[in-house]
Amino acid sequence: MNAGSSDHRGPTRSTDNRPGLDLLVLAVCIVAFLLHCLEYAVVQDDAYISFVYSKNMALGNGLVFNLGERVEGYTNFLWTLIHVLPHLVGLEAATTSQVLGFFSAAGLFAATLALARQVRPSDSSLSYTPVLVLLAANGSLALWTLSGMETLLFSMLVTAGALTYLCQLAGRGSGWSTGAIFGLAALTRPEGLLFFALTCLHWLSLKLLDRDLRISDLVPLAVPFLSLVIPHFVFRVAYYGFPLPNTFYAKTGIGSEYVVDGLLYTWKFLVDYGFWGLGLVVPLALAVGTRARAVHLYVGLMIWGYALYVTAVGGDTLPQNRFYLPIVALMYLELGEFGHLAARAFGDWLSRMTTRALATRAQLVCSVLLLATMGYYTFYHARPQIQHVVLASQEHNEGLHELADYINSQPSSGDLLVSSTAIGIPRYFTDASILDLVGLTDEVIAHDPKPLPGIRSAHRLRSYNVRYVMDRAPNLIYFISGERPIPPAEKALFMSQRFRQGYYLTYMSDDRPVYARRPGVSQPEELIHSSGEFVELYSRGLSASSQDSTEAILREAIPLVPK
Repeated sequence: MNAGSSDHRGPTRSTDNRPGLDLLVLAVCIVAFLLHCLEYAVVQDDAYISFVYSKNMALGNGLVFNLGERVEGYTNFLWTLIHVLPHLVGLEAATTSQVLGFFSAAGLFAATLALARQVRPSDSSLSYTPVLVLLAANGSLALWTLSGMETLLFSMLVTAGALTYLCQLAGRGSGWSTGAIFGLAALTRPEGLLFFALTCLHWLSLKLLDRDLRISDLVPLAVPFLSLVIPHFVFRVAYYGFPLPNTFYAKTGIGSEYVVDGLLYTWKFLVDYGFWGLGLVVPLALAVGTRARAVHLYVGLMIWGYALYVTAVGGDTLPQNRFYLPIVALMYLELGEFGHLAARAFGDWLSRMTTRALATRAQLVCSVLLLATMGYYTFYHARPQIQHVVLASQEHNEGLHELADYINSQPSSGDLLVSSTAIGIPRYFTDASILDLVGLTDEVIAHDPKPLPGIRSAHRLRSYNVRYVMDRAPNLIYFISGERPIPPAEKALFMSQRFRQGYYLTYMSDDRPVYARRPGVSQPEELIHSSGEFVELYSRGLSASSQDSTEAILREAIPLVPK
């Protein structure tokens, strides 16, 4: 059946394919995007967490962060496995990850162009340019491409899975490739399970509407997917002892604060790249107002289902819309279709008012102006924020590299235990064991957090367990912002008598403080202070805008501090 009708199949293939022009448009947009990426090229500390696991795997120590501790502190199994290879052959993992990130981005662009052709196959290649232009102008996409993380690989696999599924609906291809691609996506990030479930839900709804449901038809979708996902799940439970990654237990929870965080996170994305919600509304409008109803219902289901998930889990701890990038291509695809239909309707209206030639020229001018406006906004609106993130990340990494150098300068550095909320770089570049204060790579903190009264949990990483950390007696404790505690895990340390009496502030360099355990002194008896309100005031005081404000806030804290 023709997809232009109200049936459930996708569009039929056009005979007007122009591969040469397609490749030219694609190449120009990818080159422009590469130049955009190079402005924001900084490898995130979190990427080094995966590299630690890859490095230990290559050395024969297993998929572990600290030797002898089986904790799944990563959420990108396939990405982590891929990076075992550069460690085996002596390539630099960070550079390899950036190359893979760029090629994943190129694959995302190619899959998006193919998807646009699948949805509307009869038009010229230039009519698909707006979707690729918006992708190339997306600063968050550029930031995370060369971040060393799996974001672009996952985004490419999700888009490719949607492409093969729509080809399947159009009668070209089978569910085997769709299931395999979504299986690889699920190995790359756990959210791949959600996208596969949404795809199955759409397929089942179409079969039920057609009264043609046969469970055996699910086999081509399910078998390749499950053949990838089930062995990984069995490995996870057998090797790590839990059905979900340790990071899930450390980061997520149930409560209104997570929903509030998620709503704020979603709204920021919509302002930056979703055109204030238009990107969420357009799929519904296309599903209702066009004949290719099944196609737009599927794309809308993917967008809305994932947006609800991101909102429910509270968004992401990392900045600049990282969690939403897997659906950016799908959203821009729908915006492109909406713009195409609007331009055509505008041209038809003008042709009734004037000559067809004049209407065509006016339609072209308006379309170019609209694309230029949208592209300009996409590129420039979030640009100052992203530049700030890049500078902050560079400074953040510089401090962590200095910490690693300081650790390596200590005698018997391999015997040290260092605690911090930023753990990738210091663990990757040293032999010391690293205790993660927020529990991403620590089973006890993730599964048995101990919140303390008076410590506010506005920070996205809320898990901590002060008694456990002090029982481990780390040799060094590093705060990501210097002296000032920011995450709850850092603030809560000041409520511990062991920390206050057993650690002193020293300096790795003139401007890099670190807390060190007092040598040759037995740990004092533990006593947790009754309220952390004084710590909140102390943290506020250190970030006050003036010396007078700092003094006033710290004086307010004095009556509340432990004796």
